[in-house]
Amino acid sequence: MSVDSGSKPQASRPDNFRWICLGVAVVFGLTILWQINSLKTNVTRSLDSAKRTVAKANEAVTTINGQLPQIVGEVKKGTETLSGLAEDVELIKSVAGLQNQDSNRGLRDLANYADEIQRVLRDETQGKNATIMIEEIIGSDLKEVESVDEFLIGLNKEMLTLIMPFAKSKQEVLYRASYSGPPRRKPYFVRIDDNEPIQLDAFIKLHHPASAELPEFTN
Repeated sequence: MSVDSGSKPQASRPDNFRWICLGVAVVFGLTILWQINSLKTNVTRSLDSAKRTVAKANEAVTTINGQLPQIVGEVKKGTETLSGLAEDVELIKSVAGLQNQDSNRGLRDLANYADEIQRVLRDETQGKNATIMIEEIIGSDLKEVESVDEFLIGLNKEMLTLIMPFAKSKQEVLYRASYSGPPRRKPYFVRIDDNEPIQLDAFIKLHHPASAELPEFTN
């Protein structure tokens, strides 16, 4: 009986070892599964984040594409504005008389020219029965408007308020002085005594060589 009772504790040791190994294997397996699951979760989150980023990028591209015509239009508008500002600067320089005095657009040069053509008209008609005429609204018949002296008074005012602020060349000054205002611009004529009326700009060119050398004005 002593032999049998001594062999039982020795038989239980392998069983305990197996259970311990099984427990370690289970714990190790659970750890591996947990790590795999954690890794999978992280990968899924990364993929979801990447998808959201791509979606936002696509949305941004779509938005930009939709607004691209407007953006291009604004850029074009800005370019035109800058171009207009450049022209305004040139106009300001002209008004201030800062342009080259040899230029045909400097304000001083244009002002001198305006004085010259008015003086020519006054000198060549002084002491004569000179009148200003214009075509009828309907037809080509001429009607008398006023005397040259009266016309020169009105022309001087127009030079200061309507012609000089907008004219960019001598030929434009001559054109605006020789034609009636809008909406229907018609040429003025000069008649001296009973002579045949002559168109005002032609009359000025006839007696003012500098005007005769100017190119024709085109709107």
